[in-house]
Amino acid sequence: MIALKMGGSIITYKSRRFSINTEAIEHMAAELSQFNRPLFLVHGGGSWGHPLAIKFKLSSSSCKMEPTGVGRTRAAMLALSSRVQSALVDAGLEPFYISAQHLLQSEKLIRTLAAAGAIPLSFGDVVHEDRGFRVMGGDEIIKKVNDMIHFERVIFAMDTPGVLDSYGRTIKTLTRRELRLFEGKANDATGGLAAKLRFSFELAENGADVFLLKGDEGDELLKALNGQSFHGTTVKVLRDHRRKEG
Repeated sequence: MIALKMGGSIITYKSRRFSINTEAIEHMAAELSQFNRPLFLVHGGGSWGHPLAIKFKLSSSSCKMEPTGVGRTRAAMLALSSRVQSALVDAGLEPFYISAQHLLQSEKLIRTLAAAGAIPLSFGDVVHEDRGFRVMGGDEIIKKVNDMIHFERVIFAMDTPGVLDSYGRTIKTLTRRELRLFEGKANDATGGLAAKLRFSFELAENGADVFLLKGDEGDELLKALNGQSFHGTTVKVLRDHRRKEG
């Protein structure tokens, strides 16, 4: 199974609250309509979820006991997801929403939906755990589901052509040596690019091919979905660090 994360940076305009990049979403939906393998889809919160999460002190790294802001944050994410899912349906796809709260008990459902031709879909959301409420971001969702499913390939669709160096050039192959350049640059409720890259290396070390690319650039997304050469970044780990099969 292949996993795709539609990042909040590509499905919304992060500098404008509650904005939506309809053109980019429709572009990616059209690409997905040409892909015929089982797919697990997640999208981010962008300018809908993150500003509210930050306002109400909801984060992925800590829990809070009181529910202040939980309802508003979740309502915003549901509204954004409705727009994303509508675009997928208009492209002839069949998304099936599973909440982040219930994903970890949904391995059989995820596999059954994908086998039936539907697209199991989730998004970064507020969840409740023993210590209270916290944000479970889309990248974390993919990591947790990968622990159950073991994705063949994970693709992060962004608003840039992969990971960029300090000169704005695409880093075609990213190793842990470059990862330190992005540490400490969190700018949202789920840890920003540094957290995304840490999850990416964990996924790669567990056996997945991990690609990062611009989601609305030509047919680059479809190429990556099919495992073909694309314009973007590939996460590379030492062979000895990959999950041993068998």
